Formats: sequence, C-alpha cells, structure tokens
Amino acid sequence: MGLVIASITAAQAIQLFKPQLVCISGICAGISGQSNIYDVVIADTCHQHDAGKWQDGKLKLDDELNVYFPSFNFPGVTIRTLLNHRSGIPNYIYFLENLGWDKSKYATNEDVLNLLITKKDSLQNIASPNTKFTYCNTNYALLALLIEKVSGKKYPDFIRTNFFEPLQMNNSFVFSLADTNTVNPSYDWKERLMPFNFLDGVYGDKNIYTTPRDLLIWDRALSCNLLFSTETLTEAYAPYSNEKPGIKNYGLGWRMNIYPTGKKIVFHNGWWHGNNAVFIRLLQDSATIIVVGNKFTRAIYHARELCNIFGEYFIDQEEEENETGRNNDSLSGIKNLFLPKQKLTHKESPLKEFFKDKNKVNQKEN
Repeated sequence: MGLVIASITAAQAIQLFKPQLVCISGICAGISGQSNIYDVVIADTCHQHDAGKWQDGKLKLDDELNVYFPSFNFPGVTIRTLLNHRSGIPNYIYFLENLGWDKSKYATNEDVLNLLITKKDSLQNIASPNTKFTYCNTNYALLALLIEKVSGKKYPDFIRTNFFEPLQMNNSFVFSLADTNTVNPSYDWKERLMPFNFLDGVYGDKNIYTTPRDLLIWDRALSCNLLFSTETLTEAYAPYSNEKPGIKNYGLGWRMNIYPTGKKIVFHNGWWHGNNAVFIRLLQDSATIIVVGNKFTRAIYHARELCNIFGEYFIDQEEEENETGRNNDSLSGIKNLFLPKQKLTHKESPLKEFFKDKNKVNQKEN
C-alpha cells in the first residue's frame, strides 16, 4: 500500500508521488508540515459532525426544526431534510442580497434564521420539503444553530471540545470575526487577494480552518468508528435523492457517486473565497484523497482522477459539483464573493493527462 500526497498552496503546484509506507490502511491523503502549507478554510467538507447529536440521542432525525425554534414557520423541514438538502428553503447567500442586506455589516446565523421567520413572504425559491435535492448553505447554518440550542455551547466551542481537542486536530478551528487579521489569506485564480465580506460571520456551511494532516486525522477517526457508529454512518452514506437517473446522489452531509459496478465514492468538495478543497473517501478500497488550496483553481477538483489508482472510478465526462447550487455566472452582483469562471488549461490538468490511459496507472504501480 502507498500514500499519495497532493497538497496545494498559493505558491505550490500539485505534487504527485507514491512513497512506500506501511500500516496506513491504504490511505491516500494530503500531508503537510506546518512550515510549508497554509491553513485553509474548508467550506462544505466538514458537515458530518452535525450527526453527532442525533447519535447521542438528543435529537431525532425526523424532528421538525420548529420543535426547537417554534417561530420557524416552514412545516415539514426536518433535521434529515436539512442534512440531505431536501428542505426546500432558499439559500441565504442569495436572499440576503435580494432582501437588501447592508453589506457593511456582517450577517450572523441568527440573522439568517430571523430573516427566514420575518421575511418569509418576501423570499423566493421556496419549495415543498422532500420533493427535490437543492444544495443550500442555509441548511448547515441552521444546523449550527440547532447544535448551539441543544448543547448550550456556541458552535465553535462545541466543535473544538467535542471533536478537535479529543482527536488532537491541533491546527483546526472555527473561524470567527476576531480572526480576520490573523488567518491565512486566500487568492483568486489571478493571484489577487480575496477580501472578507458580509457573509463571513455565518458558520456551519463554511469557516472551518484546517490542514490536510488534520483532515487525515478526521478520516481515520471516521474509518475506525471513533466518532460515529456503523449504523450512523450507514444512514449518512445512503442516497436520498433518487428522482433523476445517474450515478450522483447525496446522503446526510456527503455527496456520493454510485457506479453500476457497485463501487461507491463518498466525498465533498469545498469552496469559499479563494480556498477550495476535495475530500474523497473510497470506502471499499480503504482509501482517501485530500487536496486543499488557498489559491483558487478548478484543477483541485480533478483530484478525483486519483481514484483510478484504486479501481475504475473516474468518468471523464463527470462535472465538478457547484456547492452553492447555482451557476457562478449568475452571481456577478455579489462583488468580491464569487470568482470568475476559470478556464482549465492543458497545463493545469496533469491528472487528466496522467489517467487518460489506464495502463499508465498500472505501469506506475508495478
């Protein structure tokens, strides 16, 4: 078994090599030393902790959110539909803009909830719960509030004391506005500094800073059932959106590709400002791929092609997931938040070229 390292910073390109290591359970991951890689904010890749309270018996997956927030007038929206993005509620990233939010003020999770309650009649794109999949950042912002409600702790403190400290994920934390002058910056694909904006005060859907090494610890804890039981993970890895044919689906906090061969990829991409990330788990092959970067490049999403080292996974025609649930080109009105669409050049897609011929993989492994 080997270890593939793929780590990206603003100053580094993708590095691919396969040293011979032992007793790593076939993990394929990004490893970094503190001296040569930035902490990178992860959007969308760390939602699995939302299942913790359910496993502890303090929540029921099919509880409606208004059990905990009585003024939340969206009947049928449950913890399960928030986790699997079938809630039907609109995305705060867009409705704050549409409602005329003062962009000189940082929005908070409480603001998101209050606007859903008080401005429901003015909101667009509300769907009936559990009728279709629509990725929605609001879901995770509300789940963070739910964790605070049930635990009596602020979300950053809960994550730190229940996950990061016990697992010794010493370089991971939930960003707060007090960190704006100390966290590592991010850059767009033209190497321009990406500034903070009015959405950076909301957490749950983003704002976890971490490193590839800490994400590897998280992966090992999941693999060894240190965090959740087998039954909990089975529910999380189950597909919930089956209206459309195809390999793509979503579980409870996890994207997945389910192939006709029976193979399954469980993964999540992340993106916020100039940071983007890939966290892929090949459960049947006991392999994991982690790539993070703080200079935005779509090449990071092509890390999925590394799956072919372990089996016939990657399909060339697959498109990367848009974690905001909307085409980037329609978001030009939100200045300094969404990035211009980057054209992926031949030079920036070494993985695609490497895996064009499957025989090359076999030759490398022999």
